[in-house]
Amino acid sequence: MADRRLAFVHGKAVEQLEYPESCPFKTRRASLTRDRLRSFGLLGGPGRQEVEPRQASEEDLLRFHEPDYLNELRRAAAGDLTAEGFRRGL
Repeated sequence: MADRRLAFVHGKAVEQLEYPESCPFKTRRASLTRDRLRSFGLLGGPGRQEVEPRQASEEDLLRFHEPDYLNELRRAAAGDLTAEGFRRGL
């Protein structure tokens, strides 16, 4: 495992995101986690780094998700939640 690399994805863009109050992800908690990791010396050094987020390209998304799933995400984001989207947990 010596060649294992770890990254903590964080940046100002993450702190500026707004999620609905009901969403369990809180940007403030992400910032607090970053601060805690930094205070313990865990952000940096061999195999560890902090990485600024970037928007994923279509190619990036297709490395991890099926095209049908991405289509359902787009439909749901546009307000069209289908039975298939519901089945997929959207």
